[in-house]
Amino acid sequence: MEGDEFRRAAGEVADFIVDYLKGVKDRPVLPSVEPGYLHKLLPANAPQQPEAWQDIMTDIQDKILPGMTHWQHPHFHAYFPGGNSYPSMLGELLTAGLGSISFTWIASPVMTELETVMIDWVGRMMDLPKELLPYTEGGTGGGVIQGSSSECTLVCMFAARTKTITALKETHPGEDDCILLSKLVAYFSEEAHSSVEKAANISFVKRRILPTDDKFSLRGETLREAVEKDIASGMVPFFVCATMGTTGSAAVDNIEEIGQVCAEKDLWLHVDGAYAGNALICPEYRYLLKGFQNVMSFNYNPIKWMHVGLDCSVMWVRNKYYLVDALSINRIYYMEDEQEKHLLDYRHVALAKMLESWVRADDRFEVVGTVEFGLVCFRLKGENNLTEFLLQRINQSGKAHMVPASLKGKYVIRFTPANWYYSEEFTKKTWDIITDFAEVVLRKHREATQRFQKLLAKYKDHARARHESASGGDVFEEEEDHSWNGVLRKLGYRTKLSDSCGAPARRQSSLEEVPEDSTLDDVQQNEAGSSSYRIKRALRSESSFRSLSLYGDESTRPVKQPSETLFS
Repeated sequence: MEGDEFRRAAGEVADFIVDYLKGVKDRPVLPSVEPGYLHKLLPANAPQQPEAWQDIMTDIQDKILPGMTHWQHPHFHAYFPGGNSYPSMLGELLTAGLGSISFTWIASPVMTELETVMIDWVGRMMDLPKELLPYTEGGTGGGVIQGSSSECTLVCMFAARTKTITALKETHPGEDDCILLSKLVAYFSEEAHSSVEKAANISFVKRRILPTDDKFSLRGETLREAVEKDIASGMVPFFVCATMGTTGSAAVDNIEEIGQVCAEKDLWLHVDGAYAGNALICPEYRYLLKGFQNVMSFNYNPIKWMHVGLDCSVMWVRNKYYLVDALSINRIYYMEDEQEKHLLDYRHVALAKMLESWVRADDRFEVVGTVEFGLVCFRLKGENNLTEFLLQRINQSGKAHMVPASLKGKYVIRFTPANWYYSEEFTKKTWDIITDFAEVVLRKHREATQRFQKLLAKYKDHARARHESASGGDVFEEEEDHSWNGVLRKLGYRTKLSDSCGAPARRQSSLEEVPEDSTLDDVQQNEAGSSSYRIKRALRSESSFRSLSLYGDESTRPVKQPSETLFS
């Protein structure tokens, strides 16, 4: 491709992007393809000759778009917002066109220095402690842009590990590094991002996953107890990761309390603000900075609130030389102090609050956790399978897309206004989608419950009459009276996934398949009958309520957490 052809193709791509974003609202949020669909559409081998650009764009329309989950769709509410804006796209195009790599200052002086200036700007916008900023006179603070918050946590853990082992070798000069490393312990909450645990694995250090309070926040006293217990057993606590905006509920750990413990015990405190760290730009959220005087490092992801494209996580450290020692990177170079104002769009916080008010006003729903930023965790009141089935209905419809989380055993739906096209109008449409499907789910639940109660009554009447004619007495043993599992066993339904021999259990017939006017003998048919199905098929059932009649109160299945791969 030559320059003139590139110019034409670039214009065509720009037109395609604008048209796509304008029309994305008319597409289903989720694709309707099956795994492996693309392999069947593309050639087995790479083409031997270049293809015309128009043919490639045709493939984009015919083969790529049908397989896309549309993150920029106004009804995409899963995970966290994905960075996208026209200025960001132009920046990406310029970066690709300039083709410069800045692994050292001399490799690209302007890129190295521009990065430092931008980090300083944002830090000042957030009112971060001056000790973290690169241009503080006489200070050692600094920062760097990483690809993700996962990288930030890992890099800071490496730095803390090197710092601690260096200090230990002064008091244990003859000890091997491997022995010292085996004693190091890192701490984080059960709600922390999975990348923190992965960082501990990569760093070859032990970790302690700590419980949270009723607001899903890690508290200082919980940390203190764990640290002191490890010290007493001869371990060496060295690193703590607090979270500002957890993946599950956007909860914020008590950084002030945690910071006090870290200061007393000389622990490296890293704050992962991947999501909620963006809020520090707003003055009304500056209270979150309480305890930052004890923070050694902090990061946040501009992609989640600031419409910046992928692969951008900004990190600050109190002492940049710890990073140099741990990773042998070049020192950060500085410019004269410089500041500039920057306007941001934080409407999604207000929109989340709007949805929260509607959820709280509807007595069928409840909000779980605190809505502090742009994330609302909500659920239908009652058993987890109600909310699970509601989410299945919403996502399968293609009208909206959300993902679940498990908070203290409660299955919740996570809602976040996920892109820059979002508005009050789309928030209201999303709420209408949720409530419409909620009505369907609750109605089906009532019908399923009534149906089972009728079958239960039929069973009691029939079995009692048959039992009384034989020997008298009650059909139920005392411990099984009013027990769902007891009723199911009497009906001939197994209530466990394996029998006494360890072989997979089989159900004899689905209660949903039994006509209300049938006799009990029709239900109690032999396992080899035509309506016998294995448990495997039952577990593939579309309806969560099928498990109600199959397994009684064993119907709740493990909750899958939101995907943490793309925006870690």
